[in-house]
Amino acid sequence: MPQINHFEWFIVTIILLSIIGYLIGGILFAPIFGKFLSKNIRKEGSMNPGATNLIRTTKNRYIGIVATICDAFKSYFIILISWLIVKYVFIGEYWKDSNLTLGALIFLPGVFVIIGHCFPLKYIIYFIKFKGDKEKIKDFSGGKGVSSFGGLVSAISPWLMLIGLAMFFVLLLIFRYVSLSSLLSTLILSCLVWIKQLDLIYFKVWESNEALFANGWYFIGLLFLFMLLATSFIWYRHRLNIIRLFKKTEPKAFTKKENQI
Repeated sequence: MPQINHFEWFIVTIILLSIIGYLIGGILFAPIFGKFLSKNIRKEGSMNPGATNLIRTTKNRYIGIVATICDAFKSYFIILISWLIVKYVFIGEYWKDSNLTLGALIFLPGVFVIIGHCFPLKYIIYFIKFKGDKEKIKDFSGGKGVSSFGGLVSAISPWLMLIGLAMFFVLLLIFRYVSLSSLLSTLILSCLVWIKQLDLIYFKVWESNEALFANGWYFIGLLFLFMLLATSFIWYRHRLNIIRLFKKTEPKAFTKKENQI
């Protein structure tokens, strides 16, 4: 029986962490915190299991902020675990001659957190069971993934995260649409990964091996694809918001009918 080399073990580990990330992503904190406050946010407000609807239904901004941070931490946490495993298990003599550009794969489990947040396992199961009947599966739907995307960006580069936050609020002040600000921010942040100077500062902080976290174009290209994949799921989950934006029926922020992330 042929032995599995360390590179193959690394791939297996990333796959397992991606599965775990997907399952963790399915834990939606806004509905959980809503239950603690005797609110079923899936049946009140916009009926979306997100932080904004939690704020709207509970009239408590602080609990919404906590839910947002918890959703963001899911993707950051699984990427941190991936990095620790790579640093203490796979970096060393075994990989001296390997193509370490694939070290960017440590961020893949964070993408799967976002996928799990948007489409939890329970939702997929009931979607198949009830053949896509919206009325029967609406109580199991996922969120829109923006907060978890923030966790992914934070793990990639704190500088990108600060830029993303500033950009989101500037766009929100200009357009007053939370959905539009979120969509544009995710897309622009994905493109900003290509600016090597931003990434270079970050990778020097996290590097455990110069070869693995070398700021090469292949590494950044793979990272960009991951960001784009996550962004595509977020945009898909905002498809109704996009339709309303074109029809000019999307509710604006800073009014009684706040938008939904």
